[in-house]
Amino acid sequence: MKFFRWQGLVVFAVLFLLIWGFLSFYLDGLIKQGIEEEGSKILQTQIEVESVGTSLPMQSAGFKDLTVANADNLMENMVEIDSVSFSVDAAKALSKKIVIDEMSVEGIRLNQKRKSPAKAYRPLGAGTDGTAPGEKKEGGSKEPFSFGKILSLKSPEEILKSENLETLQAVEKAKQEIEALKNKWQKKLETELSTKVLEDTRKKIEALQSKTKSPADIAGIATAVQDLKAIQETIQGNLDKVKNLKKEMQADTQRAKQLVAALKDMPQKDFERLKKKYSLDLKGGSNILASMLGPEIKDKIDTFWKYYEMVSPYLNKESGAKPREDEQKYVRGKGVFVTFKEQTPFPDFLIRHAKLSLDLLDTKIAGELKDFSDNQRVYGKPAVLNFSSDRDEKFDSFALTAKLDRTQPVSNDSIDLNVKSLKLDNQEAGGGVEVQKGSANIQSTFKIENEKNMSGSIQADLGGLVLKLPEQQGNEIFKVVADTLAATDKFYIKISVEGSREKYDVKIDSDLDRIISKAIKGAVTGKVKEFEKSLKSSIFSETGSPLAGLNDSLGGMLKFDDLLGDKSSAWTGLLDKTKKGVAPESMQDKLPLKDKLPIPGALKDLGLPF
Repeated sequence: MKFFRWQGLVVFAVLFLLIWGFLSFYLDGLIKQGIEEEGSKILQTQIEVESVGTSLPMQSAGFKDLTVANADNLMENMVEIDSVSFSVDAAKALSKKIVIDEMSVEGIRLNQKRKSPAKAYRPLGAGTDGTAPGEKKEGGSKEPFSFGKILSLKSPEEILKSENLETLQAVEKAKQEIEALKNKWQKKLETELSTKVLEDTRKKIEALQSKTKSPADIAGIATAVQDLKAIQETIQGNLDKVKNLKKEMQADTQRAKQLVAALKDMPQKDFERLKKKYSLDLKGGSNILASMLGPEIKDKIDTFWKYYEMVSPYLNKESGAKPREDEQKYVRGKGVFVTFKEQTPFPDFLIRHAKLSLDLLDTKIAGELKDFSDNQRVYGKPAVLNFSSDRDEKFDSFALTAKLDRTQPVSNDSIDLNVKSLKLDNQEAGGGVEVQKGSANIQSTFKIENEKNMSGSIQADLGGLVLKLPEQQGNEIFKVVADTLAATDKFYIKISVEGSREKYDVKIDSDLDRIISKAIKGAVTGKVKEFEKSLKSSIFSETGSPLAGLNDSLGGMLKFDDLLGDKSSAWTGLLDKTKKGVAPESMQDKLPLKDKLPIPGALKDLGLPF
């Protein structure tokens, strides 16, 4: 009796060896191609891998020289990694789950220059040279503390080209509302108090009055009196309508006047707003660092949000999600993947633990990543990233902790940074400024709630500073600032951020503002006052004509009030006219309407039977 079918066993062995050989020769290339092509499409930026190595018996894999380009600056790599190695849980892989128990990531570097531009996967919004918007091609610096950038006053013309005056926007809005009111009253006067109706009524009254002048036609007089009585009632109705329209007109006129009055101080408010933004605040100096650092901080925040939103979807897979309808649909002749209910639910992707090595500030900082999964609600643990280092030649201590917590319905993410005695010797600070010597203590805490709202601050206390600034010929303000900074050995900067992805506020507080302002107050007071006077004149000149035009619109609105008065007088005149010369006095009690109207003298002597 045969227990084995040797022919089948041989066929199986041959097939196994063929598959094994194929995977051994081609698997690494397929993985490399998948990372570069699919990863680049997902992140919308070029991803490159030098080599991939897999070991099926060891259930492990790894790759070397991974680079992720900066989508906003194709001459820069956002991330570079020397090597990555990891092991995979084969049993979980059979259930279409990727579980990495241990991973090692070495040589992480951030914001590194490239030798050639990366491939663009989306529009840059920049030049063809691959630089990011606002970045210089050569020698440009995007580091903070670029003191040389804004220490000169812009001309009012430059300011008004780049800024929208709120006065002009408000004038346009008020003008549209007043014009709408004018159109409304134009239609009302044409439809409800038509001049043609007024003239037709006048002609009817004159015709009826002519009938009452014939004493022999008593019946005609009676009919005329009845008709005139009806006309009187119509006229009185129109007078009541005019009275009500006047009340409505008064309300609309008052609204129009309020719109114009509210704009009276708008040019001054525009001036105060732009003065605060572009002038040098000699009293407190709260805008010097804000002007220098504001655009840079905004750029950093926007970049953070962009990459945060890239990562977030991979942490948010809903627990208990049902397979898509197209995955469940059975097609004859094709297999279907059957998902059985798990006794213990488990995320589809999980990195239990990863050892990290970050190259920062010319030193290596060790770190680790724990419990990074695509479904924290199922796994029950948040993802935590830590980097820390004890005393080093660059600092006394370094600690960075990031926590991504999606275990609850409302996510709570946080980032904390604490650096003690960071040495700043011979550091370029941007704008040609060099920190020859100094140190900084940096403390930062930021929280993100529900993946939408950020709040937090970062504070840097700098001390023992020796600064070297470049010369700028003809720039008095810069010279004063340069001399002041050269004599300043310590200051602090605190940056606070609060708000949503779309709308957030940045506040910058520093004693450096007050130090600089005090120094430049005496030197540049005259220049600042001249600038502010010119700015105010330009704003008032720019807004003068539109405001005058708005007053003209208001004048046009007021004319409708006069027209209503004319209509009222005209209808009152017609009412008075209906009461003149209608029937004899002796006939008033006999006529059907018993109208008490004046009697023509020619009928008084007639001896009528009634």
